[in-house]
Amino acid sequence: MSNEEVMNRLKTDIKLRGLSQNTFDDYVLKVSKFMSYFDCPVDQLGEPEVRKFLLYLCENCNLTNGTVNTYNSAIRFLYRVTLNKILNLYQVPRLKQNRKLPQLLTPQEILQVFDNTPNPMYRAIFMTIYGSGLRVSEAVNIRVEDIDSEKMRIFIRQGKGGCDRYATLSQKALEELRNYWKIARPKDFLFITRLKTKPCTRSVNDAFQASLARAGINKRATIHTLRHCFATHLLDNNTSLFHIKTLLGHSSIKSTTWYLHLTDNATLKQVTSPLDSMNLPE
Repeated sequence: MSNEEVMNRLKTDIKLRGLSQNTFDDYVLKVSKFMSYFDCPVDQLGEPEVRKFLLYLCENCNLTNGTVNTYNSAIRFLYRVTLNKILNLYQVPRLKQNRKLPQLLTPQEILQVFDNTPNPMYRAIFMTIYGSGLRVSEAVNIRVEDIDSEKMRIFIRQGKGGCDRYATLSQKALEELRNYWKIARPKDFLFITRLKTKPCTRSVNDAFQASLARAGINKRATIHTLRHCFATHLLDNNTSLFHIKTLLGHSSIKSTTWYLHLTDNATLKQVTSPLDSMNLPE
């Protein structure tokens, strides 16, 4: 098969498995880069070439381990599904990912971000993300009909993993959404730009960075930090991990327990070290 035929088959394979549009775009982009790195048909390449390409990414492209692993996943899919070839996964390993604790914003700093966001749409998005613990991709895809003000919840369509769920709707966020709706009058997607299109996730994060700068906040934060703050601040207020897991849409409680490292919960501070309970000799 030519590389063009392989790429067309790859696209079909992704669609037949019902993977998300983000996964589709990501796999197509990364496989294209893998193909262009070698000047020959991709079905003639094997484990040595895959290892050479991944090593090139590690040493020359200044990518994080997580990003290199996404290339690894796309290439594995290419061989396992599209080319129907078996790679020795011991020869094509994943990089170890060291998860660093993010810098969080305090409630006062989050208020400063809101106060320094003059654009009504972005202000409403920021308040919705923090008030409901949403991913930015979930926020920009909210439709007007997804806001349930009677039951105070938001219907999240096809979140991560392709799962629908309900998120809590903050009363203050609802008030901000109503003020925004009076200005924009959206009919389909809730958040729309002046061109009547929904904003992209990058533009939302760019607007968030601009608000941080106007507020004089120098912490390394992104729009996703608001989701981390939602979960951590709930833990600080003694909300159970099970409820937070449900609201965040986590498939595993392991993902939610990570926030225990970030919380300032007073209950955890009251735990006494077993060493302090011992009667040590003087």
